[in-house]
Amino acid sequence: MHTNKSQANKKGSRWLIVVMLAVTFSQNYYDLIRLLEDSQLALYAHDGPIIAKIGKDLCYFLIIASIIINFKKFRATPSFGVVALIFYLVIFMIIISAYYNGLIVALIGFRWLLPFLIFLLIGEWSKNIDKEFFSKIILISLIACLTFQVIQLFIMPPIFGEIFFGLAARTPGYFIAPNSAAFFGCSCAGLVLVVHGYRGKMAFTALLTAFCISALAQSGTGLIVASLLIFWYFIYPNLKLYIIGVFFFGPLIFSNLNLLTGRDNYVEISGGGRLEVLQHIFYDSIGSLTTFGKYTNAANLISENPENQVALDSLIAAWIGNFGVLWPLATILTILFIIFNIHQFNKNVFGPAMVFLLFSMTTIVFEAFPMNLILALSIWWSRAVKPVCKFV
Repeated sequence: MHTNKSQANKKGSRWLIVVMLAVTFSQNYYDLIRLLEDSQLALYAHDGPIIAKIGKDLCYFLIIASIIINFKKFRATPSFGVVALIFYLVIFMIIISAYYNGLIVALIGFRWLLPFLIFLLIGEWSKNIDKEFFSKIILISLIACLTFQVIQLFIMPPIFGEIFFGLAARTPGYFIAPNSAAFFGCSCAGLVLVVHGYRGKMAFTALLTAFCISALAQSGTGLIVASLLIFWYFIYPNLKLYIIGVFFFGPLIFSNLNLLTGRDNYVEISGGGRLEVLQHIFYDSIGSLTTFGKYTNAANLISENPENQVALDSLIAAWIGNFGVLWPLATILTILFIIFNIHQFNKNVFGPAMVFLLFSMTTIVFEAFPMNLILALSIWWSRAVKPVCKFV
């Protein structure tokens, strides 16, 4: 009886992946049309209705409502020790920001951090999701993204330049930024790897598709992460051998990123620019308590002079900028949360954790939907449970 009830709950959770993908398409549709019309895009530009951009917020609140319902039904709730301290810190930052910057900016800060807060709460709730169904739909969406990229090679104007035979460079699939497509590919591959225990045709297909998506997006981060995931797939679960292999072969990949991405001076332009932004934000916010919500893409959208705003390109910069002088405290509390929960996880977590950490250097992960939720689920699904399928 209990098993049947559990299966029914898992089937009832299938709405999540449907909503996530629907929101992803709807929020990017209008900007993708602009790309195909040979228009330049920026973080402060959006032609479509604003409702398309808040679809992901609806998804977040649906998850929160589902967590509450789950708690009422099964009394399943996370430990509120460190989590409570993090929530108190966030409330404090919201109040300070609302006083100095206005309620809108303070709420933007909360919106920026909401995926992280959801991650802290979904541990028990995530057990009720149909993992196998979720991973199948994710793999289908991966293949669809790659298909869109191939089509864009021939029909998209050369917004990001040209490659061989005059084809469009850096095709983004159904995302706006090419790096987002690569992030999506690697996040989805990480989830499929976890669900299938790093074994089987589905896992390898997801890896190969993620690598191809990253190659067409010409994303250095994507190619590095996809390559590391493929290596981990073949080495798994020998973590020591994997670390030794990365130590020897990692510098070889990194030193040839210009060749792999087909972009000149990739490391200097991409990495150097992000370091400059990080340095600017560090000195601007390190002694401040009033910056919560200011260092977000949404704050750029509502700015009266968005062209002069700092365009963030990493979670690290956003974390330091929004928490200001309290960013070390926020980091320590997060580390404590990880330490208190790390005994629940096995080596499966290494894949999605690697995707999260490496893309945090080039992407504001909290604002990257649906990758933030995909990674959150992948990490929680890495607890010591048997994979849903055997090696095939």
